[in-house]
Amino acid sequence: MDSAALIEQRRPWLRESELASGLTRGASGPDHGILLRIITAFTRSKQAEHDMGVIRGGPWQRIRSDHMGELTALLEAGRPEPLNDYLRELAIRQAAHGFFQGKPTFDVINASPSSQRQRLLWIADSVCGLAEWLGVMGVACPEGRPTVPAPPPTLDELATRIEDRIGLPIRVPEICGGLFGLASGGGVVHVRSTTAVYAALRIQRSLRDREQRSLDQSRICEIGPGIGLVASVLGRLGAGDLTLVDLPEVNAMQAYFLAQALPNHRLTLFAEPAPPTGPTLRIMPDFECLSGAAGRFDLIFNQDSLPEFDLETVRRYLDVIPRSTRLFLSFNQETRVPIGTPAGAGFLPSLLPDSQQVRCLERSPAWLRAGYVEELFACTAGG
Repeated sequence: MDSAALIEQRRPWLRESELASGLTRGASGPDHGILLRIITAFTRSKQAEHDMGVIRGGPWQRIRSDHMGELTALLEAGRPEPLNDYLRELAIRQAAHGFFQGKPTFDVINASPSSQRQRLLWIADSVCGLAEWLGVMGVACPEGRPTVPAPPPTLDELATRIEDRIGLPIRVPEICGGLFGLASGGGVVHVRSTTAVYAALRIQRSLRDREQRSLDQSRICEIGPGIGLVASVLGRLGAGDLTLVDLPEVNAMQAYFLAQALPNHRLTLFAEPAPPTGPTLRIMPDFECLSGAAGRFDLIFNQDSLPEFDLETVRRYLDVIPRSTRLFLSFNQETRVPIGTPAGAGFLPSLLPDSQQVRCLERSPAWLRAGYVEELFACTAGG
């Protein structure tokens, strides 16, 4: 049974729902100076990577060789205008594959109406999960006496209820064009945007309940943040100290997106001095985090990536994370051998240090994505 059939089995009312599709629109892009800084930071990080002897294996090597060629050539050419033209339509470019749709997925979606329907059902399911978590829609129960069902809400109604409850849009910011999603409220909703809203609210609650800290008092780091949607929501919620960790090529895409999504945050790229005051957003290559240069955080977050790295890389991250944060929040699947990564880590709890320095505080099935697990760990290895 495919995923669409499973969703319809769990939520039968979606079978009859009209799911309208839409595409995000590309913005004009950041100013010329930001584009030059993105190019400079990429050049510096690649040089530092070479000087440090960083070796890319497993999925990272494959990502670079299969998907990053066009983007790398544009960054190395050093011309802002062609780079801007590429990034403003990022969702249909090869470089976005795996985290922001990308050309291969876009081509599959456009191949048939059934592919589009499957994608829209996947997104609709995440909207329902977010509504259930927030309590603006009840959770169906298979037990008990049959009752006359209430008229099911439309997806637009659910989106409105969610946004009224949280005071934030759940649509994708209109910055990078071509992302296929569920048309709602004049914009596009996607699994990436619903899960970003959910993750940001979970981070906010975890810091408040476990550390008695507000977002504006906290240092937050995300490892493998994709295009930066979680950071964009955290920034709107008031987070003032954000650090994103990823490959240098992905850093360039994140900087392009977040310079426009969070214009009031002071953007700091690799090898740039940190601003003295104001809300900050630091975007850095992964080798800085793995070397311990990222510093200390109140919470480190990861979703949709650690189990898919090669085992050696995951162990390096799980060595540095407990020494760098007080809380570690993970939203991941637990397949031990992910597709295409035969040396993948899979089950994170089995790899974390077995000591009181890392304790699991919460573990539960994910609300928005079937087969995913949410875990919150307390880390005391750094004192």
